[in-house]
Amino acid sequence: MTDHDYMKQPPAYTLPKNGIVSHLPTSWIPYAQLMRLHKLTGFSILYCPCPVGVVYAAALSPRKLPASVLLHCVALLTASSFILRSVGCQVARCQQRPIARGAVTTTQGCLLATALLLIKWGLLFSLPLEALVNAGITMLLAGIYPFCKRFTNYPEVVLNLVLGWPIRMAPHSLRIRHTCDRCLFTAIAILNVINDMIYASQDVEDDIKVGIKSMAVRFRDSVKLTLSILSLGMVALLAGAGVSGDTGPMYFVLAVGGIFIRLSGIIASMDLKYPSICVNSASRVYVAVNCSMAYGLLWEYFEGYRGP
Repeated sequence: MTDHDYMKQPPAYTLPKNGIVSHLPTSWIPYAQLMRLHKLTGFSILYCPCPVGVVYAAALSPRKLPASVLLHCVALLTASSFILRSVGCQVARCQQRPIARGAVTTTQGCLLATALLLIKWGLLFSLPLEALVNAGITMLLAGIYPFCKRFTNYPEVVLNLVLGWPIRMAPHSLRIRHTCDRCLFTAIAILNVINDMIYASQDVEDDIKVGIKSMAVRFRDSVKLTLSILSLGMVALLAGAGVSGDTGPMYFVLAVGGIFIRLSGIIASMDLKYPSICVNSASRVYVAVNCSMAYGLLWEYFEGYRGP
């Protein structure tokens, strides 16, 4: 078997029979799939740091912000995250994607990406200058990320700077200064490394054969140990964010303690030999951590809102 034919021939493409994309006109389906409208897990990964960053900034703000302001900010950042959702992977499970199967040309894909980016900037234009600068940094890092897979075993670091950057962007979007804790930003980045490492474990064999590098490839023989070390680091950083922000005890119970317990259970029980388990475990980790973090921060926000 040569390097070029290591992957099995993919089955013939069939139109989707369920989900949002299945209700679109046939000519629209490749573009909807290129935008990953049929795979919303990736969108949630980009979206979740937005409300977390907004609520964290609001909870520690010297002035109490009404919920309507927070919701407006979250809506803008959510729309931006939706547009930023990207495509691209050279492994067996991706051979039916629109460009790979020839349903969309590279030029058409680039034109779609350009149009989406223009819409993204139009949505964010109402935000303060500092927030726009942060949005520009996010897009720059997102553009660099795909190339990192060819040159380093740690492309997740670049990717998760992108995914964690809303934590830094949220305070500026609310016109709040000096409330973005570096501990929380780093913790979110580590969470995304954990999530991406679990998800990428399903592609390790294919990645090795085509020369794609990642932490899942680098630490393939000690995945659970690496995930456990990263998880402990993330929990410690979340505790540091609470200490520096002078949060109440419920933050530590819900956000710090809750995340430690749920992460420990998921990592101990998962078996990454099967692709479906990789996907499910990655989703469970992300939902568990973000829900626990949101509960702790929302408690802190409403406690402060009711305070003197």
